[in-house]
Amino acid sequence: GHPPLSLDQNDQRKQGLSILTGLPPTAETDLMWRTPNGSSGSKSVTSSGTVWDQLGQATTIEEGKAGAPLVYIFVDPYCSYCHQQWQAVRGKVQQGKLRVRWVPVAVLSGSQGNLGVVGGLLDNADAETLAGWMRHRQVQPNDSEATKKALGLNMALFQALKAPSVPALIYKDKNGKLIMKVGVTDL
Repeated sequence: GHPPLSLDQNDQRKQGLSILTGLPPTAETDLMWRTPNGSSGSKSVTSSGTVWDQLGQATTIEEGKAGAPLVYIFVDPYCSYCHQQWQAVRGKVQQGKLRVRWVPVAVLSGSQGNLGVVGGLLDNADAETLAGWMRHRQVQPNDSEATKKALGLNMALFQALKAPSVPALIYKDKNGKLIMKVGVTDL
């Protein structure tokens, strides 16, 4: 796959909402959470609740049964591993055993070069739209200011997680501890 947008933390902060809209970073557009340093794989996220609460601000595509265990998955539309992750959770979502909130971001060059695709997912944020893209790479592009703002916030949230790549999953384990995993993961 393509490398992430940037790996340097200072560059990451610059790549949030301001790169999409030209606005200067503010506390609302340049979100920062404290997460432990670490490499890819599984790790615990400190400040229980803080990260989880901030994820509620993301523009997501939700699918699955209400009340089922919830996972947020950051995905780039042009990421083949994200497509594999989407396919890997189909059974549990359809059986009502898992609820997923997909968080579209633009970290790969394909998405960065065609923000309208990501905007199309954010504009019509429903499971059918996501399935249309994942199965047939079809979505109605949208590059409105509203979708750019939504993408900027999603990007800021993704960067605050300090995940090295997509797909990036965050969920609570049975004890309520926040867990983040990177890469295609069997849930």
